[in-house]
Amino acid sequence: MYSLKDIELVNSNDTVDIISVLKRFGIVVIKGFAQNEEIDLLEREYDSLMYGEIKDGFIRHGHPSNEEGMVVRVNQAGLEKNCCNNIKNFFSSKIMHDIANNYFHPYKSTLNDEIFLTNERESDIEILPWHFDRIYSLKYFLSLTDMNAENGAFEYALGSHREGHYRANTGILGGTPVQRLLNDIPSDEILMPVTLETQKGDIIIFDSDGFHKGGFVKKGRERKIIRGHTHPCPKDKYGSPRIFSPLWFIQSPLNFSRLFIHSAERKVGITTKSKAKNRDNK
Repeated sequence: MYSLKDIELVNSNDTVDIISVLKRFGIVVIKGFAQNEEIDLLEREYDSLMYGEIKDGFIRHGHPSNEEGMVVRVNQAGLEKNCCNNIKNFFSSKIMHDIANNYFHPYKSTLNDEIFLTNERESDIEILPWHFDRIYSLKYFLSLTDMNAENGAFEYALGSHREGHYRANTGILGGTPVQRLLNDIPSDEILMPVTLETQKGDIIIFDSDGFHKGGFVKKGRERKIIRGHTHPCPKDKYGSPRIFSPLWFIQSPLNFSRLFIHSAERKVGITTKSKAKNRDNK
């Protein structure tokens, strides 16, 4: 039986170990990833974006499920405009770049092209129920508060990233639009769940196809997170590799139906690029 010890590394910058755990379980926790001085600088910029004067380059809005919570969404250019170079540099680090390149190989990826800052407050509603993400990514999830069952601890079903990818790929290849993928997972279908208790400065790196959730934030508690989203190219990832390559044949018997769909779309002038743009705008 697997447990938290199987996915935890301490002060590790060994990408071989990190990738090994990540590919096996879909998630890895690196204890003490950010040091105290670095955390102080990140917290200042977090507070500036979360609570300061609204400037160009980022969006701030209420949390979708946490009534008193707030969310800030910003890209790399927005971080520069708002003088948040510590967040920008932290989420552009060489180790994150190396992890993404290795994990998504042979696909290319855009390292943390989206940054989310979240502040969840006490609530009788879970932050999120069990699900996998519709838009596929590798997420770097930095805790700015200690996180446990009292303030919405992150939960993940070990090894579920393979099944989540299969479900998403099957839906996409069957013609379901990205925004309509059935991505909620009933609790009785969850195998090998773990509840992650992390400390300020720990980082969770996880495959968003894995089944995950956020718990309850109890009275008098809060949770502060900075989260980077790294996307493969193309962004939805659920397309096939190069047609008729060995990987193309291995990946899915449904590729022939996808080839037919692509042929039909080309005839009416629909391109992959335009489809991706339309999805992102919805």
